[in-house]
Amino acid sequence: MSTAPPYFHPATIGSVPFDSASRICDLQQLLSDKKYESQKENILLAIRMYETGELPSQTKARVWFVNGKVADFPAEFTQGMAVWWEGRAYQLMQAAQTPQVALVSQMAHSASYPLGPGAQSYMHGIFARFRLMAVYGGDPNVTIPVIIANDTGSNAQTIFTTDLTHLGYDPNTYQCGLHPAIITTANGVVVRQQIYIEVQVCRVDGTAASPWFPELAVITPVSPGVEQTRLSGEHIRNCSGECNTLHCY
Repeated sequence: MSTAPPYFHPATIGSVPFDSASRICDLQQLLSDKKYESQKENILLAIRMYETGELPSQTKARVWFVNGKVADFPAEFTQGMAVWWEGRAYQLMQAAQTPQVALVSQMAHSASYPLGPGAQSYMHGIFARFRLMAVYGGDPNVTIPVIIANDTGSNAQTIFTTDLTHLGYDPNTYQCGLHPAIITTANGVVVRQQIYIEVQVCRVDGTAASPWFPELAVITPVSPGVEQTRLSGEHIRNCSGECNTLHCY
């Protein structure tokens, strides 16, 4: 009698298989782009891992590379540190709820409220601040207070183009060296430029409730007249045990 574990059929079917050969070609092209020169060792390692079958990972949504080695997402960024990732990014926002449904969901999730004046989306919101990272040329003294939808279906922080305008973002001088990412959303697949930023969770009165921590963010253009939601990344949910209690609304 076989003792091998059973094969569990996936919850999601019909997905397009990942094309490793195509990804290798993409990465090889990046090696000749001076914009990604600082990421050369990370890109070369990623290519080798695709060639050996170690990528794409079967157990992780993302595999992180730091200075040419596989690593965890760094808690702090330092001058000269090159950070890269391969894998999947998704922003599968929880379905919008009517006020009637939100009242019912309070029994399981405490409380959900509109995320802005007239908003139709009902989710938990986290009070926070954004700033650009000094290590990449940002001014740490320039911040913007924001409300972030605490979305467990998202592993990439949304940052709107209007947020970046407030922060004085200049793509020509903010040198974090990341490639555009393919983002799976509830409405389909989109390509977004990604950057590293720093986030700090706040209390309602604006005082800090956490240290500043790095977060991977995708730049989302603002569409006038279209309801859009600033979705959370994966690290904000781990920054503090209080993030999902005292500083949500």
